[in-house]
Amino acid sequence: MFTPSIAGESVWIEQVDLAAHLSPITTVDGSLQAARLFTGGYDGHVIAWDYPAISLRWARRFPDLVNSVRISPGLDLVAVAVADGHVYVLDSSSGLTRARLGPHGDDVNDAAWSRHSRDLLAVVCDAGDPDVHLWHVDATKDWGPGDRLVGHQHGVFAADFSPQAHYLATASEDMTVRLWDLDAKEQAAVCEHPGDVETLAWSASGELLATGCDDGKARLWSSEGHLVRVIDGASGSARRVSFSPSGSFLLVGSYDGHFRLHSTDTGEVVNVIQRPLQWERAGIVLDDSTAILGTFGGSPLVEHLRSDEGSPTAEPKSASLPVHTLGINTVAADQAGVLLLGTDCGLIVRSAGSEEVVAQFPTLLTALAVAPGGEIAAGDYLGALHILTPEGELLVECDTRGGPLNSLAWLPDGTLGCGSYDGSLRRVGVDGAISHAVRAHAGPIKSVAWSQPAQRLVAASSDNTMTAWALDGPAFHHAATYAAPDLVLINAVAAAPSEPWLALVSRDRHLRRWWPLSGDIDVLPAVHAKSVKAVAVAQSNRVIATGSYDGTVCAWHFDPAGTLSGWHRVACHGKPGVASMTLRQDGTLVSVGWNGTVALWSAVGDLMSFGSLDVRPLGGIER
Repeated sequence: MFTPSIAGESVWIEQVDLAAHLSPITTVDGSLQAARLFTGGYDGHVIAWDYPAISLRWARRFPDLVNSVRISPGLDLVAVAVADGHVYVLDSSSGLTRARLGPHGDDVNDAAWSRHSRDLLAVVCDAGDPDVHLWHVDATKDWGPGDRLVGHQHGVFAADFSPQAHYLATASEDMTVRLWDLDAKEQAAVCEHPGDVETLAWSASGELLATGCDDGKARLWSSEGHLVRVIDGASGSARRVSFSPSGSFLLVGSYDGHFRLHSTDTGEVVNVIQRPLQWERAGIVLDDSTAILGTFGGSPLVEHLRSDEGSPTAEPKSASLPVHTLGINTVAADQAGVLLLGTDCGLIVRSAGSEEVVAQFPTLLTALAVAPGGEIAAGDYLGALHILTPEGELLVECDTRGGPLNSLAWLPDGTLGCGSYDGSLRRVGVDGAISHAVRAHAGPIKSVAWSQPAQRLVAASSDNTMTAWALDGPAFHHAATYAAPDLVLINAVAAAPSEPWLALVSRDRHLRRWWPLSGDIDVLPAVHAKSVKAVAVAQSNRVIATGSYDGTVCAWHFDPAGTLSGWHRVACHGKPGVASMTLRQDGTLVSVGWNGTVALWSAVGDLMSFGSLDVRPLGGIER
């Protein structure tokens, strides 16, 4: 039952004093007419910025991460889609709350205004609530739920009304974009895609609809849903599309770390933007010459796309960006148990009683692994592999050319198994040479782990499968695959230290154990409230720790026969949740959060210590 709340300001939203977001920006919207930008972040904040000064006007904090901010056609309201299942409607000038809409049946991914008027808002959610919800408002701001549009089979990522208000387009992980006839309240067309569709946008004329797909391609469709053009050029999923106001250009943000500006007439690339800390999930074309991008660093980034003469420029100008955030994305431990933390601002931080920066790179660190000899392997968001001495001196740097390097595992012969966004497994030597590569998965590899007892390298993918690989000389040889119809988007895998099984966690909130040699599988209860992001197995094999986007860590206990005997869950890390976990040599477990928190757990899953990353502020990174 929907229970919209009407309020001037209330307990579930707070005014805060910030210089920038405390974690990466997830979404951006703005208006030249209003001279204002709006950003939302993983930290649960929405910030209004005056433009072009990029000075902060107001900031608000919400109960969960912010997935979308949208300014209304009248420029007086802002709709905020939040992962707590609500949409919050704010006054754009003051940030005061006008309404809270919900709760919906899952995280709200997007809330789109009708371009014809501000009287209609479309709300779309994660897989637990795949219907499209329409909300209405009259002149007295009396909000209420309207129709539901039923048809999507899985979560819906994005929505956008056509300028003429005849159609609503919605993009889903069911590999479709659906056009809804708003008068008939039914589907007018279904645009099939070869993968998840995370983003879409109508051109200002309404003649073209742009979509971005997990296959790395953007597509242009007619207003009736007929394919007009496929736009290629990226090596990673198309995560954001935005038309220029004239409709002449389409900005495409890709998971290979680049924004590309394409001509809508030819599809050709006319500009490429790649800057340290930019994040392709958030970006708009404010006018034909200027893009506003979200960043890992917490501040919006202004990119000038064209020269003073109006032609595309190969070297877009951009503002310098202070480094504000120290969210932790990945963690590893060396043989002595000293922690290495990889942050969203490209830092490797050694944590042993106090924190010190070992090395700094120009983009997000996505993976860390420490060799028995102490060498540090780091993978980054642009697909580069860095191998360093324990002191942080760079030994080798190579481009794996597979998009974000999501996971690393040192193999028995001293080479590295690398899992990349393009679904490939690569074997890389300490000299940086790639000795073998195999396309292991149809989707991005999220995690890899070496199982010594099973003598297998296991790769887990967001294509909902796991594969096991035997080593024979320099090559990987496929040994087993696990797939199940109820398995949804595997996030992480960890090997049991002395038994031939692996623990895996996924978006469907379940913990599973897989025996790759026999094919046996054990599916355990879904105790977390949200997608499970991280997993580690204790030295005894009798405790598995899991960490979730809901901020909790769960310790799972097994008896000597390997049967589940119970579990206990602790609310530990704040929003936006647990990012990574690892096992230390002394048997203790470590979990880290995107909010910069670090927790140490005993071998039986009891919380021993908890704190925040404490590193002296760093200067700006000059673009």
